[in-house]
This record gives sequence, structure tokens and C-alpha cells, in this order.
Amino acid sequence: MRQMPPTATTPTISPLLLADQLITLAEQAGQAGYRDAARRLVALACRMVEHAPRPSLVMAAPRPATAARRRYRSPGPAPAPAH
Repeated sequence: MRQMPPTATTPTISPLLLADQLITLAEQAGQAGYRDAARRLVALACRMVEHAPRPSLVMAAPRPATAARRRYRSPGPAPAPAH
């Protein structure tokens, strides 16, 4: 069976979301007594997280200050309660 190439309509799944689903399946497998299968599912989830693409460490350009942020001033310390 031939695999279709991904298209713009093909949804992408986050590796973290898929790893979470694998861990959920591993918990269910462990509760059902399938401990070897549970271990393999957890190992697969760990490999997915280890090989997940890292987010870019490039810093975003600073946003220009808006008029609202320039006008805002901290109110200072709260007044002491009256006795």
C-alpha cells in the first residue's frame, strides 16, 4: 500500500501530544496486566520526546512600546490600613 505524501490538509500532531497518548496507553496496559507492553510504550514515548524538534532559541525582536504602556505608572505601595 502506497503512502500519500502530506498535504496542506493533513493535520500535524505534536510529538508531546503523541507521547502523552502513548503514556496513557501504557498506564492502561499496566493496569490490564500487560507490563511488557506498558514498558515498551513508555520507552517509545521517551524516544519521541528525546527526538522532538527543539523550539528555536532565536529571540523575537522587542515590541515597540505603545502609548498605553508608556502612560502606565505603577500605583506604588498600598496605603497602610487605618486602625
